[in-house]
Amino acid sequence: MAEALMLAYEAALSFYFSRKGSARGCFVIGTAVAEAVEDAEIRKSVAAGLRMLDGDFEARFRTARDRGELKQDADPEALALLASATMHTIAIRARAGARRADLREIAHKAVTVICGSPSASH
Repeated sequence: MAEALMLAYEAALSFYFSRKGSARGCFVIGTAVAEAVEDAEIRKSVAAGLRMLDGDFEARFRTARDRGELKQDADPEALALLASATMHTIAIRARAGARRADLREIAHKAVTVICGSPSASH
């Protein structure tokens, strides 16, 4: 599970840093969230997208738990919220000028917290 989660973060980083110059981060987190305050349609779309991301992470954590990749008492919903929050902070920090290597380190630390240390028994 840890490898799959890190691959998700690596994919996001590849997108955020795909252009020359400043990292663009994520449109939803960087721009749409600000516009959602005043625009109900954007707010609805952003909320749906966030629920979808949370749901996708939750489904994957549930599968990982069922396969024994996570502890049996793992809470897929809570882990999904942490995984999503990490994705959001990476996007925000990318747009704020953080280095890709620093963001990768944040992702690694989050994966360790979310999935447990590599040496922890599951």
